[in-house]
Amino acid sequence: MNWTTLCGIMLLSLLTNTLPTKDIDGISNNTLELISLDGRLSTPNHLFKAPGWEKRTEWPDDYPRPPKTAQSLFFIQRNLNTNTIVYDVDLDKEYINSNHPIDAYWLRYGEDGRRKNLSWLESILAYGYSSKKLENGYRIKLKAYNDRYIQLEEIDGRWKAIITINNTACYLQNIYVYADESGILPDVKYVDIYGAHPVTGTLEVERILND
Repeated sequence: MNWTTLCGIMLLSLLTNTLPTKDIDGISNNTLELISLDGRLSTPNHLFKAPGWEKRTEWPDDYPRPPKTAQSLFFIQRNLNTNTIVYDVDLDKEYINSNHPIDAYWLRYGEDGRRKNLSWLESILAYGYSSKKLENGYRIKLKAYNDRYIQLEEIDGRWKAIITINNTACYLQNIYVYADESGILPDVKYVDIYGAHPVTGTLEVERILND
């Protein structure tokens, strides 16, 4: 796990989810003002605190679950807030977009539940992905979590995201990132990966600790 990357992601998410969203090339004027001349963040401490994080030890039962569609693959949620990053297969007239196989976007449950496209900065540093065409699908590497590849394959007429969970290739359902946000920088404690066993359909969960 690239914990430095994840901490940066949590910080980026905190800024982009807290500040106004009048973006110029994906970066708001307010975000630029938070960086001092020597490049250090000068953000007020209250922006880095998300009440309730210390009580959430698992994927919260009260968090919204994105609606399931024929294009649904998986989603990422964090203890920061309920805003959710959704990953769907990108289809064009029932055929996958070979240059852009996954459509990644926000569902802003912390606001009014609307869809919002990822900013340019979020796409390249946080929640975007890279893909490689394979004979039977695609190999996906998330910016947010790049220690394990995701295999995108069409199975029984439906595209699925496959990832190793507990040493078993499972159908990825969601990822939950848990961090302590009480300090100046977010401190990622662990990441939970949820998936369905390909044979039994039972839930598989693996927790990766930041030792």
